[in-house]
Amino acid sequence: MTAFHRAATITGLSLTLTGTLSGAALAGPVTDLFASVCLTDARFDFSDLMAKADEEGFIEDAVNVDPELESLIAVIRDQAEDPEFEGYSTEIAIYKKTVEDRLYHLIVDRVSDNATDYEPFTLIGCYVYDFDATEIADPAEVTALLEHPVSHNTLDEGDFKADPARLVSYVWGPPPKFPRQFDTYLTFIPEGSDVVETTGFSGLVLKTVTSEPSEAEQ
Repeated sequence: MTAFHRAATITGLSLTLTGTLSGAALAGPVTDLFASVCLTDARFDFSDLMAKADEEGFIEDAVNVDPELESLIAVIRDQAEDPEFEGYSTEIAIYKKTVEDRLYHLIVDRVSDNATDYEPFTLIGCYVYDFDATEIADPAEVTALLEHPVSHNTLDEGDFKADPARLVSYVWGPPPKFPRQFDTYLTFIPEGSDVVETTGFSGLVLKTVTSEPSEAEQ
């Protein structure tokens, strides 16, 4: 595993399985919340991203009382502390926001590779979660935001095909509209799926990662 892929693994549990469901509900608030923070110019800087979350009405969630959130954070921290990732530093901020009596969570993180024998890099992750979701959201909303087509999904035959009872997801490749941004994932994990053992949660997540510009690039 390369240093870059190690950092990407820490940055929010990048799920590589992807897929679709027919009759999907509109993403609604998840897409709107994602766009309001994760697709802004703040995405290049961890502090700016936290400030943007505050500006958009998210409340920093210092006390994790949601069991699925606690489980998710535990998985992320376990990965960050894995000896394989020695030499990396991780910062994480957790937020919550209620929309129409429904609770959503936002996680932003910054993973830095502190290498000395090659050019170091830093990844900024941005993730919106709906732990109460019962089905996949409409990928057309994300396609419209990114102005970029879906790359692949798990219902198609091939390497990414997966059982929808385990996981359903769409993946978009790096969108030209958003420089330095990597893949975007819209993923639904059903209640009772064995994938929960790996991710720590069931429900819906919409997420992406951006590379932080170096001092020379700013």
